[in-house]
Amino acid sequence: MENNSDSRKPDLVFIINEDTIFNPQAHKIFSIKKDFAPQEFNINVPASRCLMLLIENRGKVVTRDEFLKHVWTENGVFVSQNTYYQNISILRRKLRKAGLGDDIIVTIPHRGLTLHPEIDIREQSVNDSAGKAASAPAGLAIPQTEVADAVTKKTEPGGEGPERGQKCQQTEDQKHKGLQPYQMIIMTIIFSTTILLLNDYLIANLEKSSAEKPPERNSCTFGAEKNNLEAAPQQKLHS
Repeated sequence: MENNSDSRKPDLVFIINEDTIFNPQAHKIFSIKKDFAPQEFNINVPASRCLMLLIENRGKVVTRDEFLKHVWTENGVFVSQNTYYQNISILRRKLRKAGLGDDIIVTIPHRGLTLHPEIDIREQSVNDSAGKAASAPAGLAIPQTEVADAVTKKTEPGGEGPERGQKCQQTEDQKHKGLQPYQMIIMTIIFSTTILLLNDYLIANLEKSSAEKPPERNSCTFGAEKNNLEAAPQQKLHS
């Protein structure tokens, strides 16, 4: 069982499937999928160590006791088996949010956990843009057919783990999330334009109504003018 946590370079990160970065020192997972804004996910220290142990032992099954030893006991912490299961569950959740899905971690019944054999992982220094492929151990401790059988059971109805369509659904959800800001901007523009047009329409109607309405004459003024007209002939006769 390999455990290179003490000798690991502090600037080493792991690129998973070319669209996810795992930084074991910062205990973070970064999703860098094309056409989507980068996302950052924090994971707790034990879950981060569990993922690192799986990466360091690609092609092998890591048992529950090995997790307890390398993740907790060697760091001076003694925990129950329930804590181990909780942290594996947390790790699966974070990987699913990052777009990798639960099937990156395969359960081998009655033995332990291993990484999916088709997962591409390469290690890279932060200061080294070229990077290098993360090599699996020379001798595989488990047959690849056994891993394939575990993956098949994991995706069958009623089997262990999520359904097969979960990753597709997650991708669709990310697309919808990416469209939401643009939809809000478009809706705001349409709403503002509608308000302005309605306002102009109301003002135009009010001005038109005011122009067509005959002016009202003051009743007192109209009466005074009438009296003046009637008095004018009488004044002319007296003169």
